[in-house]
Amino acid sequence: MGYGREFHTRGKVGSLVSRIVESDCDHLINMPILKDHSLAGVAGALKNYYGAVHNPNKYHDNNCDPYLAEVSSLPVIESKNVLVIMDATRAQYNGGPGYRATYAISPQTLLISTDPVVVDAVAAQLLDDYRRNAGLESLAAAGRAPKWLATAEKMGLGVGSIENIDIVRIEVA
Repeated sequence: MGYGREFHTRGKVGSLVSRIVESDCDHLINMPILKDHSLAGVAGALKNYYGAVHNPNKYHDNNCDPYLAEVSSLPVIESKNVLVIMDATRAQYNGGPGYRATYAISPQTLLISTDPVVVDAVAAQLLDDYRRNAGLESLAAAGRAPKWLATAEKMGLGVGSIENIDIVRIEVA
């Protein structure tokens, strides 16, 4: 289908958006997979929207900050984002975004929220927990802190501080 004709801008971002997102969808259910990202630290809900713009290659400097927040806050995307279901049934905690079996685990978890920033904040914490358990340094110590979470929170996209999140765990047999 290609991209729409309207150039969407927000902050440092200027992109054409997928025609499917722009014209064909009234609501978006974002379904990222939990994985490490060599630049952003976390490839999650906000990073998933790089697939909706024609020029994501331009938005990776500075650990993807402020770009992840700005792409996700393009009105044509933000206004339609209604639910995030992150697939963490299998996850990769290092070496991503490409698959590396050495760093793959199966936590059998789904993260579900209407707030994409919350999902990414919890995902970052999970990745750091998995990294610590494997004897690896944190994302921050590795120079890949997801600082874009704070930017997204300041922009009003959601809650990016893990301390401000109420997590409800539901175990399914």
